[in-house]
Amino acid sequence: MARCAAWFAVGFPSTVFSYAALQTARAAGAPLILTPFLHLATPDDPYRKHYTRPHQIRLLTESDTVVVQTGLEADAVADWGIPRSRILTLGMAVEHAEVTG
Repeated sequence: MARCAAWFAVGFPSTVFSYAALQTARAAGAPLILTPFLHLATPDDPYRKHYTRPHQIRLLTESDTVVVQTGLEADAVADWGIPRSRILTLGMAVEHAEVTG
């Protein structure tokens, strides 16, 4: 198996590729960085449950770093038992002032 610094996976609700990345990272002795894109902003959204299932939360707990976009996501992930030291909030937006004249 090729050496690598880390494996990266994205995207809930489908976790098949994230689990494959976890298994590959472990076999390679490399960390897994996971960005789940949890979509938690609307509590009553019927699709929210598709991002917070037990097997998905277990995958997050097994990841070495969880990259989230918002404080809301960071709080939810921390509430599921993932230490804050393993949660990285990066966001997805650009700073308007930095990309305009």
